[in-house]
Amino acid sequence: MSEFSVGDRVVVTSDESTVMGQRGVISELDDFGVKLILDGGEYWWTDIFFLTLESEYEVLSAPPLSVETEVAKRPDVVNHPSHYTSHPSGIECKDIVGHYPFFVGSAIKYLWRAGLKTEDAVTDLRKAIQNIEFEIERLENS
Repeated sequence: MSEFSVGDRVVVTSDESTVMGQRGVISELDDFGVKLILDGGEYWWTDIFFLTLESEYEVLSAPPLSVETEVAKRPDVVNHPSHYTSHPSGIECKDIVGHYPFFVGSAIKYLWRAGLKTEDAVTDLRKAIQNIEFEIERLENS
């Protein structure tokens, strides 16, 4: 007759009444409708088309894992790239370099990420040296 049986836990999902969204147990089932005992203890007659099994309702009303969970797992490569957030202290590079003059901050940035952004740590170390030299030149000329 239907996918429902006496004793099934259900959610009223489509009934345009005051019990919409309420949960209960099927106490009677026949060709004309379903008698529910709602969780609050009251009885309610309705049509089977207005019900969803509670187990299916939980699945249908859960947020889509394929979207929200995957987005949450993705690293934020723009605002918080891993090569600047992986320091054991938990401090992010930008929180430090913002307190220094540009070239000094850039040198710190290259030292911080050496070998993390790419496997070529030597290039990052050379860029750090270059920025230190830029800062020395700036200071000598001011």
